[in-house]
Parts: sequence; C-alpha cells; structure tokens
Amino acid sequence: MMKGLPFPILALLLAGCLAAPLRQPAPPVAGAPEEEEEPASAPSPPAEELPEASLPPPPGERTAAPRPSPVPAPPEFSAYEALRQAARLLPRELKLLTVGGRVPLLLHEFSGDGNPECLAVAVRGRELKPADLEALSQSSRLFEGEAPAVGFVLLFYANNQGSLRRPQVIDLGEHQVFESLKRTSLYKNRSNPLAVTVSFLNLEGREQELLVFDGASGVPRYRTVLKENLAVRSRLEDIDGDGLLDILTRERALEEGFGYETFLSWSRWNGRAFVEAGSRNVLRNLRGYLETVRQGLFAGDERALLELATEAKELQRLRSRGMNERAALLHLLGLDSGGLSELPQVREVVFPEILEDPFISQDRFGSYFPFTYRLSAENGVVYLPSTRLYMLRNPFGERQFAFRPAGD
Repeated sequence: MMKGLPFPILALLLAGCLAAPLRQPAPPVAGAPEEEEEPASAPSPPAEELPEASLPPPPGERTAAPRPSPVPAPPEFSAYEALRQAARLLPRELKLLTVGGRVPLLLHEFSGDGNPECLAVAVRGRELKPADLEALSQSSRLFEGEAPAVGFVLLFYANNQGSLRRPQVIDLGEHQVFESLKRTSLYKNRSNPLAVTVSFLNLEGREQELLVFDGASGVPRYRTVLKENLAVRSRLEDIDGDGLLDILTRERALEEGFGYETFLSWSRWNGRAFVEAGSRNVLRNLRGYLETVRQGLFAGDERALLELATEAKELQRLRSRGMNERAALLHLLGLDSGGLSELPQVREVVFPEILEDPFISQDRFGSYFPFTYRLSAENGVVYLPSTRLYMLRNPFGERQFAFRPAGD
C-alpha cells in the first residue's frame, strides 16, 4: 500500500492501468503526412452468406469502376470452312476444280461486315473423276490431240454472318488447261474494287478472264479478256504512278518495208470500266529519238544531249553524286568508260539497226535493253560505249525513252 494516498483513489488508478493498452503512438515520419485513422469496419460474413443483390458499398470504402463484359469475337471464317460450305452448296451439274489436291479459291471481304465472300473455280461435268480434274491444270494436256476443252465457271458465294449462300455462277467459257486464280486490288490503299483474273493456257500462249467486283452481289462490274501470245501482251500495272492499276497492252504487227512495229495502248479505270487513255508506237518513236541523239553528237550540243538523255530528277540524282552536267552526260551515254573527260569532235556515229521492239528486260525504272554503239572521233580514235536504253515506266508521258547505265 502506498503511503499518502487514500485507498479508494489508489484502487481507481490500478484499475485504469490494467484496462489501458500498453503501447505508445509512433512518432510521425519526417516529410510524410500523418495518416488518418480509418473507421473500424465490421468483419466480412462468410462467402456463403454474401447477399446475391448488388448493394452499395459502406461509406468510405473504395470500389473499382465496373468493367463491361467483353464481347466475344466471331470465329474466324477459315478456308477450310469456306470449302466445306462451298462443296455443300455446289450446283449438281458442277464439280470443284482441284490443283495438286487443293481447290483454287479466294476469300475476300466485299460487304465490310467482317465475313469474307468466297470465290472458287469449278467445271461442268459430273462424270469427271478426281484424276480428270487434276489433269485440267497440267500443261502437257495441250499436246494431247484428243484432249477436249472443258467448260469452266467462277463461283461467287456471298457470306451471311459466316454462312455461305448459294453461289452466283459466272461462265468462263471452254478451255483446255487452267493456270491460276488471282486477285488484285485496283487501288493501292483500298481493298475494293477487286480485280480477279482466271488464267488459262492454250497453244498460242495465255488467256486471262479479268473480272472486277465491287460488292457482294456476285455480279462483276466489268469484264474483259487479256491475251498474251507472240502478237499481243496485256497486263495490269500502275502506269502513271497514281496508285490505281491500269491495263497496258503491247501489240506487235508486221509493216511492209519497215519491220515489226509495236503499238502500246493504255486503258484507265474510270470507276465503271477500263477505257483507252492513250496509244503510242515503239519502233518509229525509238528510231526518231536515236536520230535526234545522233545529230546532237555531231553538233556537240551537250545541253541538248543532256535533255534528251535523261529526266530532270535523274539529272538531279547524278548531281548529288558530285557530277557536273558534262560528267553526267558522258556517264549516261557510256562515254566515261572509255576514259573521256569531255565530248569529242565526232566524225561518225553508228547505232545498231533495230527492226522490232528491243525492250525485253524490265526493272523498276521501266523496260530496257543493253545499248552498244560505235563512235569515231575526228582524231581517228574509235570508241565503243555501252549503256542501257530505257523505255520509261510511263511511256505515254512527255518522255518515252532515256539512257541509264547498268548498276545505277
């Protein structure tokens, strides 16, 4: 018992010490805010006792924002599924063509709903066996005298949310040998309209059925035939670099007393059809071009020759390599390979005689052929310069021909 304190007061002090917690509050951390005391919360009920209804959270409790349920993506419409449905919907009088055991088909979306339409090649004749179908893509069939032509069709299946509809049957005529089924978008940055080419081989060369589709109806917006043989060659390419495919046709014809002239025709897509936009000949224009170059060499007119020899952008490229105009001219005409630093006084120029279209090779600049000629100077020295002579990618522009040495 402590002296000096009455007993009741002492008892109260002892009771308070036993009831109070034996801890001291931690001092606040320097530079950090003091934490606020969180209100006490009731213990969570067991999982099986949680209510099914969505109740508002207790005051002060933070909850994450509700996330929307993910929308399941539709299953991919595969080529296998397309083939399965296409075979089921095939008209009774047709059989799907096979090449190496595979059916030529294309999947392409026309309607913008995420479900691609299907195009496939079939033949008329239910009596054809699997071996007969495979033989229709073998070029040796062309040399079998008794091999008959077969009726080919292109099938266009519209797609309704993953289910193909009955096909639109597009007759392709009778052919002996199937070569390929290809697609090409007419515009560089747009998937539609789509050009579909079905190629067939014959004894003369190749024949392509070109069909342009721009919707899911299965009816082609435009249709034509592109041929490739010794006399005619047509192909799809962007001639003027505007991002839209054109048709370039080369037609070779014999002109008495002149040789085999080649005529170029350019057809452009106008939104509905390919229409002719221009035409040029090759051999007459090339002979006239070379004669002008010859006269420029005799006259020693370097500026006129440089304008004849190349385009302005190519001259600018050569200047960026450190060439002045004279050096660029000698390089383009192949004269720098003979050690010439300036254009000599010319006594004779002999160009090769060209009797037909010589532009047999092609690269990104255009069509070209190796061009070697003979140049005799007034001092008696003979040079044999070698370069390349190009017909530019757009032969319908202001300039049709230009020089560009190999390796440039």
